Amino acid sequence: MNTRTAPRFALLLVAIALLVALPAMLTGCGNTTTATTAAKTSGGFKTYSDPVYGFSFVYPSGWQIKSSDNAQVTSGAAALYTLGAYNPRGASAQGSYIDVMEVQLYALDASVTESMRDQIKPKVQDLFSNLEKQSGDWKAIGQLTDVAYGDLWGWKMTYSFTVKGTPSYTTFYALFHDTMEYQLLVQASSATWDGYKSIFDTFVSSLRAGASSSAATTASTSK
Repeated sequence: MNTRTAPRFALLLVAIALLVALPAMLTGCGNTTTATTAAKTSGGFKTYSDPVYGFSFVYPSGWQIKSSDNAQVTSGAAALYTLGAYNPRGASAQGSYIDVMEVQLYALDASVTESMRDQIKPKVQDLFSNLEKQSGDWKAIGQLTDVAYGDLWGWKMTYSFTVKGTPSYTTFYALFHDTMEYQLLVQASSATWDGYKSIFDTFVSSLRAGASSSAATTASTSK
């Protein structure tokens, strides 16, 4: 668990599944999460505090929360937990909501710190480059950017693409804390993207990490 050599990082990054390989689309079915803090901020936001994994964030009071366990993505890696917030009055296509904010949790096989950023970044860049080659209509907007929010650090990348015929944008965040990776996605149709900027920025900057991977995995199996 404490191995921190470069070859170990190569294996570690292979396990980092690229959530943006699929657009985030939430339908009316699934598990609706009610474990939220009811108090609103002056800006009309609620705070979600996860009772199992301990992370938290704020989201608009008019949006709805949905969660699922053990979500699978195209790389074959399994997320410990997936949770999305969506605007029920926002853009939709063929019965799926497009205006979405999402969090996926992944347990890493080693602890990472921000001092390792320079070692990890080239591998993250390679993952995104491979995504662009394989994803058809996905087009990168700008470059991979270093970010840090509270005790989380990592990178973000923005893409344009089409969701069921609807032109859209998404910004993908790969954020790290100890032995956990938080994959965040904010997504909206291109017609409404600019209007969501302040909401998306508030959501991402408000995220606070929860338990380490060992504690989170134990919590997951004991539910």
